[in-house]
Amino acid sequence: VAQFIRNFAEKAPALVKSAATYSKPQSAAFGDKMLKKMIHTAMVFPVVIVQAASFNQLPVKAALLGGLVTTELWMWFHGGEIIAKCGIIGCDV
Repeated sequence: VAQFIRNFAEKAPALVKSAATYSKPQSAAFGDKMLKKMIHTAMVFPVVIVQAASFNQLPVKAALLGGLVTTELWMWFHGGEIIAKCGIIGCDV
């Protein structure tokens, strides 16, 4: 077991370096594609909302339901951020 740990400790930096070298071009291409897609999507939403002008004919029930769904999604996101930041145990929420 000690020999395995010693061999692993000797080879770990080389493995990490080769993995980083191998994945760098792929991660850069992925990040570039995702950034372009996110910017395009963010620019499309306001245009679609203005063109639809659906707020003029939105029933009160649908508006309340949309508000509740938005609030629930925000609360789940906020809870996830709290858990990710300080963990479940030992965090004064």
